[in-house]
Amino acid sequence: MVTTWAAAILMGGCIRDNTDHCNNVIVNFSYTADDGQEHLTEYIGSIDLYVFDEEGTHIMTVGYGGTDLHSSGGSAFFRLQEGRYALYAVGNPLEKTLVFGLNTGDPERMFIASPESARGGTVHGQDHNYLGSASLEISDSRYTSRSTVRMYSAHIDVSVEVTGLHARLGTRAAGDYTLSISESNSKVDFNNRVAYGELHECYPEMEYDAETGKWLSRNLALFRMDNGEDIEEALCNHVLKMTDGDGNVVIEKSILEYLAENAGKIDLTRQEALLPIEVNFSEVAVTVTPPQWYLEDVTTEWE
Repeated sequence: MVTTWAAAILMGGCIRDNTDHCNNVIVNFSYTADDGQEHLTEYIGSIDLYVFDEEGTHIMTVGYGGTDLHSSGGSAFFRLQEGRYALYAVGNPLEKTLVFGLNTGDPERMFIASPESARGGTVHGQDHNYLGSASLEISDSRYTSRSTVRMYSAHIDVSVEVTGLHARLGTRAAGDYTLSISESNSKVDFNNRVAYGELHECYPEMEYDAETGKWLSRNLALFRMDNGEDIEEALCNHVLKMTDGDGNVVIEKSILEYLAENAGKIDLTRQEALLPIEVNFSEVAVTVTPPQWYLEDVTTEWE
């Protein structure tokens, strides 16, 4: 059962002598990004909250849209009976988010993934997901119990630019090229841990910008390459690849190698991490580097 915040907050029939229909739970959502300041509604437009009892049974899912989160100050209101509960929140569960494993009640066996990945279809990326969890105990259902769910990023933003291709081949021929990021991580559990060895191939959606003469990725996100600390080699198997219309590989670049080449310039351990990539076709070579605008921004931060 999915309940909207608007329905959950209704107090119909709630009077002092009969509190059976009163909301007795307040869950506050929080996301402090990289600077320790509150950024919940800046980055998270919707949240699905999954509630489990102490036996691990999924008893309720409550959905909160952006309007709900703004109007409530980032809080959820609903009612539960006395007992102990586990709360798990999924931020931005849009068309690229599939939740499965809820019947296990085990956060290490409950996952988010791309629906296309789970069904064997073509994957174009992930939603900009965030995950969080908390516990809740209600000792007396007549009184209000509170809990805070702190959200953490489950994704990295990826910006891919392809330059010089249209000048060499023309716009139509350039569109015959295929860009992919293979060996991308495909699942994250409810503890916000990337699943090892669960991989798929991602085909970013690219658009041609006639003003700049570039092919640009559109709203691309991938699951993270760390599990809360440094980038792990086992979670960074990604390979950027471009093939021409005949299936010939034009460029193939390990993302782990790319990060090593640009150490100190790209930090994918940040909550709001960005992986910037420019594939440049010149008359003599094809190179993979950070775009100039990104290098200028990084230099500004250093100064």
